[in-house]
Amino acid sequence: MSWRLAVLGPVELTDGGVPVPPLPAKQQAALAMLACARGRTVSVEELVDGVWGAARPASAVGALRNYAWALRKHWAEQTTIALCSEPGGYRLGGTLELDIDRVDRLRAQVAAARAAGRLDTADTALRSALGVWRGDPFAGVPGPWATAERTRLRRIRRLLEEDLLELTVERGEFSLAIADLAALITGDPHSERLRGLLMTALYRAGHRTEALGEYQRIRRLLVTEQGIEPGPALAELHRRILADELPPHVTTLPTPCMCSCAARDGGVQRPNRFSPALSG
Repeated sequence: MSWRLAVLGPVELTDGGVPVPPLPAKQQAALAMLACARGRTVSVEELVDGVWGAARPASAVGALRNYAWALRKHWAEQTTIALCSEPGGYRLGGTLELDIDRVDRLRAQVAAARAAGRLDTADTALRSALGVWRGDPFAGVPGPWATAERTRLRRIRRLLEEDLLELTVERGEFSLAIADLAALITGDPHSERLRGLLMTALYRAGHRTEALGEYQRIRRLLVTEQGIEPGPALAELHRRILADELPPHVTTLPTPCMCSCAARDGGVQRPNRFSPALSG
């Protein structure tokens, strides 16, 4: 049987596709920390800090022992996975599949497909990666570690959304891209990448004046609220649009990179492809 841990939404542990009864919230936090350690021993102190933080009770170490006992009970007759006691901590041995690993594999496929110019393949892999999300990462899981991971994974989802929109522009689906970009910019008006993609889509759709207007809008916003000018990539895009030098179907802005787990296929529907609740 294969054990899987899904964290891109409410935490769910499954055995051969069958959900295990939900674990208590703090036990979920400890299990997630051990799973994301990828076989590394996690010290008791690290687990206590990650699950409770500064609010640790005197009973925290004893509670961890109880969590370990409960997890071992799930895996008592398994040979593929085990929770091992190590000097000063715990280690999760064996094979526990994580949904965030699937996202990492799909992101690697996207990068390879884009490098080879296979935009349709990259688009399919991106939609599959976004489809792995079932809600807010680590939903309801307490503790500083889960909070930090939740923030990181939200950023990764946002980057995937932006990558998908960049592909949409590259493939010439300008009307769709314009609508989706306008929605995302409402929630993130300072994003130069989103504004650059919108300017590109507008220009290539024949709306040069509107594209130039988008640049003026973000420039005013940045100067007024942050006292800075737009970055060189956006300024260069503006110059090229002014000079009518922007060629068709060329990526105009660099794609940011995010690392994988802190310790180291579904689809997306149109036109409502991006959920604000998951993109914060």
